[in-house]
Amino acid sequence: MSGPLRRRARWLVPALLVAAMTAACGGGGSAGTATAVDSVTLVSAFDSATGGWDPGRTPAIAQNDGNIMTALYGNLVYRDIDSGKVVPWLAKSLTPDAAGTNWTLTLRPDLKFSDGTVFDAAAVKANFDRHTDKAQGSYQYPSVVGVTTQVKDPTTLVITLPTPNLNFDQIMSGPLGQIYSPTAYAKDPKGYAVAPVGAGPYVLESWARDSRVVLKKSPTYVDAASVKVATLTVNVLPDLNQALNTVRSGQADIMVQTSPKFADDAKSSGLAVSEYPLSGIRGWMMNLRSPAFSDVRARQAVAYAVNLDELTAVIAPSEKTAPKSLFAANSPFFTDVRPATDDKAKAQQLFDTLAAEGKPVNFTIMSTQSGSAEGAVAEAIQARLSQFKNVTVAVRPVTTAAYTDAVNNTHSWDMTSFQLSYPDPEPQFYSMLHTGTRQNKFGYSSPEMDAALDAGRQTADPAKRAQAYATAQQLAAREVIMLGTNSAAQRYAHSKRLGTKLPAENDGVIRFDLIGTQPAA
Repeated sequence: MSGPLRRRARWLVPALLVAAMTAACGGGGSAGTATAVDSVTLVSAFDSATGGWDPGRTPAIAQNDGNIMTALYGNLVYRDIDSGKVVPWLAKSLTPDAAGTNWTLTLRPDLKFSDGTVFDAAAVKANFDRHTDKAQGSYQYPSVVGVTTQVKDPTTLVITLPTPNLNFDQIMSGPLGQIYSPTAYAKDPKGYAVAPVGAGPYVLESWARDSRVVLKKSPTYVDAASVKVATLTVNVLPDLNQALNTVRSGQADIMVQTSPKFADDAKSSGLAVSEYPLSGIRGWMMNLRSPAFSDVRARQAVAYAVNLDELTAVIAPSEKTAPKSLFAANSPFFTDVRPATDDKAKAQQLFDTLAAEGKPVNFTIMSTQSGSAEGAVAEAIQARLSQFKNVTVAVRPVTTAAYTDAVNNTHSWDMTSFQLSYPDPEPQFYSMLHTGTRQNKFGYSSPEMDAALDAGRQTADPAKRAQAYATAQQLAAREVIMLGTNSAAQRYAHSKRLGTKLPAENDGVIRFDLIGTQPAA
């Protein structure tokens, strides 16, 4: 197995993951009902864009690599999807001092990587040393700039932050807390991503690029005795409609799709849907690096020209209105603010002013193929803007691989679809808007925004955090860097024989190691 590493976007391309049960399954039940589940086959749209499974190079999110990454590595700690609290998995504990500057990580004893080497505090330190070295180009670097670590004993590591962050455990619940074998990485740093070695429930058995990935239950996993699903197979199937038909026909059992349209279609077909609401939004982001949108007036003109509620009706009819906030309505960080929209007179005035200055607004909407609902919204935006003078809009369908490359690497796009999801503002919300971070796909930079985000990071006081993120949302609305059309959620359409709700963590990552182990509710 070989091939260049290619960074994956945290910004949603219309996603798909289908799991087919190839062993005998029991009857219906609720989340994690104990059933005879031995082998699971997944059909994914994303292998054509992935470069492997390296925590330093691959963002582990639910919609694409997150399920595989979690299967391979587990997590030191994870976010309970119901309570939002960070709880231990491979760690025993992760606790801060009073200021939130020094965090003490205590590991479970007798951890081993799948290559047989010891998973200890020194191994975690080796991971951090790579992530904190800017020259290594780790995806985790923005979250650990200036961080130092000290091994106290084989199971204890002290993590010292350059500035206080009493919410650092939220950062550790993601890919930063997915630890790889330093021994395996040192043997072949360039090729490691396609031969990953972790301490999670599964190991990589084979990978035929753009075709199939096979994972097997790991005999060295600390809780191996409780894992029921012995084999995970990932097959590539990019067409979303074909995938849903596969689930409908009983040839597959789980489809992962954040689009509410696909969830509604699944329900009408008699499938169960596990839904995990997340703070964040789905919609359209603008590239401030692009000449089309470097002037805030161009972004404001487009916002005034469209009606977000009408776009919501295209992609998510059940939601009625577009999101008013960058956080869910039940979030303590909800702020009723969104860009000013649906004012045709103001839109035309701005388009005319820009044209008079020699800067007419011309841009292309990059949308994905394979029957995505986003494609219909792109066409609706194009149709709405065709009613105005001095603005030209084109729609360019692309593959998921081309989308990922354009958004992550070449920045060769003007407007495109996205999903922003963050159960807590740390680290995703911070990283997507702070100057210079890799996750800041907009190319956005604002000292005011940076100050607000830093203020939210440096306090554990709920009221002070809420105020900091309210300021950040107000700035984002004023600068018009994104237009939200519907709320963020991770949704799984699946066979009812798997129960009514699938076991999951963080932002909706499936815990395949828990399938068949939990009693019926």
